[in-house]
Parts: sequence; C-alpha cells; structure tokens
Amino acid sequence: MTLVLKKPHKSARKPKGDGHLRRGEILAAAERIFIAEGYAGATIRKIADAVGVSSTALYMHFRDKD
Repeated sequence: MTLVLKKPHKSARKPKGDGHLRRGEILAAAERIFIAEGYAGATIRKIADAVGVSSTALYMHFRDKD
C-alpha cells in the first residue's frame, strides 16, 4: 500500500499580528476609500479588500462603517 501525503494548505490571509496595528491599517484604508469614493461609495467589502481581510474579520474590529 502507498501512503499519499498532501501538501499543507496555504492561507491567503495575512498572518495574525498586533490588533492595534491591524486596526490602524483598517482605518488608513477606510480613510483613503472614503476620500476617493465618498460615504455612499465606501463599503465594508471595499475596505476589507484593501486591507486583505474578509468582511467578517473587519467586523471583529468595527461594528459598522459609521
């Protein structure tokens, strides 16, 4: 019998780091998007994509876009 080993799954996420640094990174991205697109154009999805996290992860730091 032959044993087949699979390669470990690589995550597309950034490694977990200091929450304060991540919060600052999110705020900086949000500021850029709000300036460029206005309040109505700035979405949680756009901010999350700019930082490289999921919308769910963003909600762990902020309740909403207000």
